[in-house]
This record gives sequence, C-alpha cells and structure tokens, in this order.
Amino acid sequence: MTEILLSITLVLLLGVTAVLYYMLKYNRNFLNQIQTINGLRLKGVSVGEEAPPFRVFDVNRKRIVSKELFSKKNTLILFINTLCPTCKNILEDLPKISTHYDLNILIVNNDEVGNDTSVRERLPHNVAYIRSSNLPSIYFVQATPTACIIEDEKIKSIQQLIHVNQLYNQLLSEKSNAAS
Repeated sequence: MTEILLSITLVLLLGVTAVLYYMLKYNRNFLNQIQTINGLRLKGVSVGEEAPPFRVFDVNRKRIVSKELFSKKNTLILFINTLCPTCKNILEDLPKISTHYDLNILIVNNDEVGNDTSVRERLPHNVAYIRSSNLPSIYFVQATPTACIIEDEKIKSIQQLIHVNQLYNQLLSEKSNAAS
C-alpha cells in the first residue's frame, strides 16, 4: 500500500513539474513577444532603433513634438540633474556646442522640484529645456548625464557621460557650423 501511494505521489510530482516547466516556457515566449509590440518595452533603447516618441512642454510652455524635432535635423538630447556636478560642467560647454554643431539641442532635467536657476543661466537661447522625470524613463536613462544623438528619427548613439570630452567624441561625425 505504501509503495502505491509513493508511486502515485511521484507521478503527481512529475506531472506538476512538467506543467510548471511548460508554463514558464510559455511565459518566456509571451514576454519576448510583448517586447516587440509598439509602445511597450521591457529593455532599454538601442543604437539603430527608432527613437521613442514624445510630446512635452518646455519650461517656457512651448510644445515640443519629437517627430517634428527629429525630422528637421539631428538632435542631441542631454539628460541631466540639477545637483549633478558633471552635468554642470557639461552645461558650461553647451554654448560652444550649440554654435559649432548643426543640431537641435534638448536638455532634459529629471529633477522636477529642485532650484534650477543655475542650470537655466548656463543655457544658450536656442536650446530647449524640459523638466521631466517621465522622459528619461522613456529612454531608459538610469544615470545623469547621458547624451543621446538622434539622426533620421533613429538613435545614433546613447551614452552615459563622465566628462565633456565624451560628448565631443559623440559629436565628431556631426556637421560643424564652422565648416558650413
């Protein structure tokens, strides 16, 4: 009698294990399919893929639509934080970058509550400035500063910056205004 109960328990245990295996396999396939559905992502953005679209208002209440911005010319999106010292150093070079490169420049500050006067003072007049914690999450930005260059509505490069020279290296292939 004990052997029969042990055999039944073993068969049931194997059955439950098989069911669990197929459920996990099915869920993995399901999650992989979700990653390809437009508008829902489980991974970060990659070089060469379409830049995630957005519509936001800058701090001057001017509406910014990504499709319009990206279709006009190449765009540099610089993700910063008010308290980040590296971000402040990079912002000091922004006037030089905005005059020497033919780019739309968009600064996205993920700090929506801190005093951003020092950031605003460093910005050239032709640079759009947004305060949003949502936009960095759309681009899966985890740390600041991060620079993203968009060309023909696709991500050309995206990189966390440690020094302003990394940004210049990203911009090497961009058209220089001085050459035009």
